Amino acid sequence: MKKEYLMLAVIIAVLCAYLVLHKENKTNYTTPDIPTVKINDIKKIKLIKGKKEVSIEKEDDNWLVTEKKYPADKTKVNAMLNVIAKLSLSDLISKSRDLARYKLDPEHRIKIIAENDSGSVIRKFCIGKTAPTFRHTFVTMDDNKDVYYANGNFRSDFDHDINDFRDKTVLSFKKNLIQQIKIEKGKHKKEFFLKKAAAPGNKISDAKSAKNSDKTGSSLKTKNTKSMTDQKWESKDNSYFNVSDIKDLMSELADLKCSSYTAFDSKDAYKSKAPLFVIHLKLKGEKVIGNKKNVVISIYSKNKNGDYPGICSENRYPFILGSYEGKNILSKVNALLGIKKAEK
Repeated sequence: MKKEYLMLAVIIAVLCAYLVLHKENKTNYTTPDIPTVKINDIKKIKLIKGKKEVSIEKEDDNWLVTEKKYPADKTKVNAMLNVIAKLSLSDLISKSRDLARYKLDPEHRIKIIAENDSGSVIRKFCIGKTAPTFRHTFVTMDDNKDVYYANGNFRSDFDHDINDFRDKTVLSFKKNLIQQIKIEKGKHKKEFFLKKAAAPGNKISDAKSAKNSDKTGSSLKTKNTKSMTDQKWESKDNSYFNVSDIKDLMSELADLKCSSYTAFDSKDAYKSKAPLFVIHLKLKGEKVIGNKKNVVISIYSKNKNGDYPGICSENRYPFILGSYEGKNILSKVNALLGIKKAEK
């Protein structure tokens, strides 16, 4: 009996030692102190995933992607900056160095290197997969292979390629700045412009007449007792059009974003191609967009994916409009040009 008690005591002692010394998958151990980093101190971010590397660097107040200096998406950059500056660890998860389990192996991890304006590294860590809590992300710090819980679910903020990090804004301006719109599609051409509705004091006595006027582009109010001082859209050839199509088109163009950019940066490839349609905008103000008052947008026939390539005078790079966006703009163009049959 004494021998059995002795063996039981040895087993208990071994188990206790194991529980004390074994740290695998435990979450109650001391985490390393992370030096404080200020967002304004970060001037360059390198992201390395497998054999791919993306570099995003700040010049003046602008973030630029790669050595080609593509304008970067500010929202995506700010999300990364917040994670890098506010990175905090909650628990040690593993010291076994089984990094593939946490997608922290060289093939799957995203290595982040943040530098200041002198090129010194101020933050370096690797991002693995999202933790089962969905409120943490597995990370390793510097060149250490210990795996930690980092507070926050942020892998998706960094898991992008070059095209994803680029600013997709093709054109941005206030709708009330548009004074004139010219649309060309093959042999179809029309021009629309804003015109003052009427001198102050004039009244519309016939509500039916006012309603008909609105159908042809007028944005006038139709109440009999109101003086008509608003502006209205008119077509240069006095042809019929629906003012709602003008408003919808302006809404699309005032904050036009592409789905991606083409594989090449030069617009030269489009010089010999006939566009599907062209939109000319004339805007008021001395410095509306850059130093230009006139904006030209050319959209080309859809590609094999059903998307629409295009170029714009206010963007250096050829872009791609998604199928839905391209069809939406095309439908407004057809409506304003009086083209009834939908294009196949």
